[in-house]
Amino acid sequence: MVLMIAVGLPAQAEQIANADLSASIAIPFIGQPIPLERPDGLWAYAAPDGPVPSPPLSPMNPNHPMDRALVCMARNMYYESRGQSRQGQVAVGHVVLNRVKHRYYPNSVCHVVKQGGIKGPCQFSWYCDGRSNNPGDLKTYSKILNLSLQLLSGETSDPTNGANMFHSTSVRPNWAGKAQSRGRIGDHHFYYLRTR
Repeated sequence: MVLMIAVGLPAQAEQIANADLSASIAIPFIGQPIPLERPDGLWAYAAPDGPVPSPPLSPMNPNHPMDRALVCMARNMYYESRGQSRQGQVAVGHVVLNRVKHRYYPNSVCHVVKQGGIKGPCQFSWYCDGRSNNPGDLKTYSKILNLSLQLLSGETSDPTNGANMFHSTSVRPNWAGKAQSRGRIGDHHFYYLRTR
């Protein structure tokens, strides 16, 4: 059983999603509590292996701009690449970062991940599929949170060579023929698309 402790409402989510990503941050490392958003809008912490310590020593602040970017990145990497190798997960994360730098996409991690909205059409299908956006495998999510921090801190190199698009090897979207291939990593093909 996972114990959850409410810690407050996320304030001004739109402003937070646009905020500077270079701010300092307190991060839960593997084995520490993981931030989750409850259906009632409250934030909670869940431990990957049991009850949450009370209170966590270094809790994430869901109202802090960098913490918001970390959660958006981690959830996207979790839902898009949790079954992939570390390199495959890093590749999916770099697609988000490459989009943040690209003039045709929003300029923040959360806005890139949430582009199109929950009713779609969205850029990442997990975000608008109508299912819960809280990760089910908390051990994997904890590891991906740490990997997301490395990406946001500039500690990883881009294995996609600047890709801003990807798709599963099981599909062939119509835009793929108009984009420059950047290769395959695991179960994903990566591309660079200049215009949309």
